[in-house]
Amino acid sequence: MQFTVRVLGRMSGDVVAQRTADALGIFNSTPQFLSNERWEIEVVLPDEVEDDVESGPDGEIASSWVLLCDSVGDDDSGVEATADLERVRRSLLDAGASEVLIETLAP
Repeated sequence: MQFTVRVLGRMSGDVVAQRTADALGIFNSTPQFLSNERWEIEVVLPDEVEDDVESGPDGEIASSWVLLCDSVGDDDSGVEATADLERVRRSLLDAGASEVLIETLAP
């Protein structure tokens, strides 16, 4: 299953990636691409905010980020994936996101 997670609120991309990795138990990753046996996630800057990026101590800071998520496990119903993404949503809100929107993409 594929999902898009839109993270709103001025945050560092590195913080978005780290909080996502922590919520999913991903330990070996790069800031832009997170993966484990259940997930492949790319952290990207949406086109509409490219002019709104500044450098900070934790990498690029922008008003929104997008997580392109591909659930690669055996969870055909999406129940486990949805629970995982809910943990990600709570983690990002705790880190300062103003809103986190999760969208399931059609197969």
